[in-house]
Amino acid sequence: MSWYYLFYPRPAFVIGSGEPPEANFMAASWVTPVSTEPPTLGVAVDKESCTHKLIEKYGKFTASVVENVDLLWYVGSRSCEEENKLEKVKWFKGKTGAPIPEEAVGWAEAEVLSKVELGDVVFYIGKVVEWKARRGFGKWGWDLKEVKVPLQKAGRLFLLPPCKEVWARKA
Repeated sequence: MSWYYLFYPRPAFVIGSGEPPEANFMAASWVTPVSTEPPTLGVAVDKESCTHKLIEKYGKFTASVVENVDLLWYVGSRSCEEENKLEKVKWFKGKTGAPIPEEAVGWAEAEVLSKVELGDVVFYIGKVVEWKARRGFGKWGWDLKEVKVPLQKAGRLFLLPPCKEVWARKA
């Protein structure tokens, strides 16, 4: 067991990188907002991955929320050396040119501003240049009664809402 399981469960995302036809999807839960102004998003990517090579080359990535756990499993369990995932996943080009899965309920597109190399990963910080939520998104984020955002429990184990909302007590 590892210390980082203290931070699970957490949302799982599909990360798109590159520009088709040289592009890839991967699954990631090590994704976080970094700043609201400028709007920035961070993602940790394994140094040996295709996604790392493509972000290095093109300087952009997408982070998409999908409800389909099978899609998350597929993009997270295949390497681009094994197969071209864009041939099996329906997708479209975002504003930046990086791929977004068609079935995404929401996504952010980012251009790399900075990176930190640490151990086996590179943490990319990207400026959000476009974002969209198709449904189930409001003032307080995702309505988990409407959108079933998969939460990564560990490895390839996921939890799906419904979740009970709990409000903090007013002082």
